[in-house]
Order: sequence, then C-alpha cells, then structure tokens
Amino acid sequence: NWGSLSMGQQLDLLRLHAVLFARAGKPDAAACTVIRAKFEPHFPAKTDELNRGLCELLVFLDSPQVAAKTVQLLATAKSDSNEIGESKVMARNDQYAKAAVDASSSRPNRQQIAYGYALRIATQGWSPELRRQYFRWFNTARKFQGGHSLRGFIENIRKDALAIVPAEMKQELNGVSEELNALTLADLPKPKGPGRPWNIEDVLLLTKAGLKGRSFELGRRTYQAALCAACHRFGPEFGGVGPDVTGAGNRYTQRDLLENIVDPSKVISDQYESTLVEKTDGSSIVGRIIKEEGGKISVAENPLLPDQLTVLSQSDVKSRSKYPISAMPPALLDSLNQDEVLDLMAFLLSGGNKEDKAFKP
Repeated sequence: NWGSLSMGQQLDLLRLHAVLFARAGKPDAAACTVIRAKFEPHFPAKTDELNRGLCELLVFLDSPQVAAKTVQLLATAKSDSNEIGESKVMARNDQYAKAAVDASSSRPNRQQIAYGYALRIATQGWSPELRRQYFRWFNTARKFQGGHSLRGFIENIRKDALAIVPAEMKQELNGVSEELNALTLADLPKPKGPGRPWNIEDVLLLTKAGLKGRSFELGRRTYQAALCAACHRFGPEFGGVGPDVTGAGNRYTQRDLLENIVDPSKVISDQYESTLVEKTDGSSIVGRIIKEEGGKISVAENPLLPDQLTVLSQSDVKSRSKYPISAMPPALLDSLNQDEVLDLMAFLLSGGNKEDKAFKP
C-alpha cells in the first residue's frame, strides 16, 4: 500500500525493484503490465527523488503513460542548485572566481537532466508533439554550463533518443529548434545575471523598505528576459497564453504574487489547468483541453504553441483527470540578479504605469 509508506520506504521499494531487475533481468510483458499498474497512479509524486525513481522504473517497464507525464515535468522542474558563494565574496575583484561567476548564471538543472536521460530509451506512449517538446528541451540543456564533459553528455542523450524515434521523424527532430509562439529566444533579451536560487522570503526582504528608484524600462526588459512575455499579456503587448498580469499589482499582495511565480503549481486556476488524458490503448497525453465537439477532443500539449492541437476521438479516451503540475516553470527568477528581480517586481506591481512611485528617485 503505497499511501501507507513513508517517503523513505517508498524510495526503498523503488530501489528494491531496481536491484531485483538488475539481477534477475526484465520481466515478461504481462508481468511488466501488472507491476507498473501499481506505480503509475503515484507518478508524479511530491518529491524530486521519488519522481526520478518512478520515472526510471516506469520507463523500464514500458509504461505508456510515462512519456506524457515526464515531458510536462521536464519543462517545469525546479533547479536544485545552491548559490555558489556570497555575492560580496565573489565580487572582491573582477577576476575573483570568474569561472564560477560565469557558470552561476546558467547552472545545470539536474532534475531536468535526470528526466531527459531516463526518457532517452522510452519507447511507449509518444505522440509526435510529445517528441517535439522533448527534443526542443535539448536546446535548453545545451546552454547549461558545468564541467567540460557536460555538453558532450547532453549530446549523447540526444543521440540515444534520436536512435529510437520513427524513421519518418528523424530528420525533423534532428533539426528541431526552439519556438515561443511569435517570439523566439533569439528575439528576447537575456538575463544579465548572475542568478541565484530565489525564494519568497528573499525577495520580500529586499522589498521590505518599499520599491523606489527602480527602472521601468529595465523592468520591462526583465519581463521579457525571464520569459514572462512568452505567455503573459501585460498591457497592450506580449503573449496571451497564460493569465493577463497587467492588474496583478491590484489583485495580489507581494507575497501572493511571488508565490504564483516561485511555486505556480500550488494554486492552478481552472481556466489554465492541464488535464491528463488516458487513452484506451494505455498511452496518455497532458495538456489543456481547448475544445470538444463532434465527438473529438482538441488538446494543446505545448503551452507555448497553443495553436498546435492534438485531436482525439472521444471513443479513444479512457479517462480524464486534473494534472497537478502547472505548465508554468517554477524557477524563472533564478536566472536574475538582485536589481533585475527588483525592477521586475516594480514593473509588475505598477500595472504598466511609468509614473508609479516605484520609479521615482
């Protein structure tokens, strides 16, 4: 009974299965079906460690659900990197620990890499759009900075994954590029950084004395650099996939606003929630249901490409359930430095008013 176990016992159970299969080999297809049915309802779990173990096990057992669930997690996994060093120490002179400072602005997201690595050998449950989303992730992963072998490691994962995709998609997936609606990453400014892991209390402490002397233009620039502009309308411009945040300063306290940014899965609006659609063939997809008509369901699997819809027949749908993970990444502030965070907060709270007191000396 998974629910009666502590997290430590749940991890032990996953490790027990891993050791058993490593020693005894893979069970036959019928046994795989029975075993994975015990674990599929519990993925995703509440912790990164459990999710890594469940993902690896379900891929090994040929789960038709694991690809859809993991691609969603791949796009939203938080970075677990710690701050490399105190800013006052790192800034003692321009050359002090330069390599560490440079690396801190784009640290590897180890949880994402774990998911990407596990999915490279997944053979079941893929749709064409799921594969595109997975391969787009490699464009993000290539920008991670780490040891000298990191980029080669990421490329080897990509090659392994490409080796098992259908022949008709190999050329497309080999050249797939980042897409952000009408915006591309090349169109957006980059964070100045160096970033750090930001939590709610960190930012509230910075703004405790009030926001003053901030820059409207730099706040607008940061709104784009942090990728807010890709999904959220602000005033008369930017994306419209997610909620309009123009009036966020009037609707939310600073704490509530930060909570929505730092932990977007804590509260998900019904209007923007994702749905896990399980199909009668055992596979599943995750996305927003855009419309239902004529015995068909249209699902937007990629929140950044809402016009690309996967259309399913109602007769092919076994069940639908609310998916507990927000499509919004939770660590968008972590690429920003202190001034960028403050300018972004002033921009959001101003509602687009250049004359707001936050921009006065």
